[in-house]
Amino acid sequence: MTVVRDTADLLALYTAPGTPGMIPAVLLDDFGHRFHARAVGGWAVREVRWDRTHVLRLLAPGADHEEPARRTAFGLECMVQELDIVISPDLESWRWKDEDHLAEAQEMGFISERRARDLRAEGLRVISNMEARRPPFDHPWPEWRPDPTWAIPNLPEGWDRV
Repeated sequence: MTVVRDTADLLALYTAPGTPGMIPAVLLDDFGHRFHARAVGGWAVREVRWDRTHVLRLLAPGADHEEPARRTAFGLECMVQELDIVISPDLESWRWKDEDHLAEAQEMGFISERRARDLRAEGLRVISNMEARRPPFDHPWPEWRPDPTWAIPNLPEGWDRV
């Protein structure tokens, strides 16, 4: 990922097609084994390349469904909360993503019904902020474009020992 903005109130990250990253290897296997592996501690990471469209992620306090990103010697460490919101680039529409992941996490006992309700309520608050163009949606993000001279970043040395 490429850091677009890094302030106390916002971390904006850009991912271009071909950007390398680390992902728990189990996420690349049969989805049905994903939470089971988490429960028994079967985590291993492997390098992957982002093979989808360009993505701009806005990480702001209370504006995403992740634990706060933590800086490490290798970059950022994030923990998703099994429910995402995908917002169109023009900020005119949105949709839930990974509702099936949230349902499975609940079935396996990793996320309580109350936590799932809280995640949805927080998501609706984020959508309200987006519709009202409150931070972090008050910046002209729909006009933002990546610098065409930016190179695809590499994973840092030692990424596989995290």
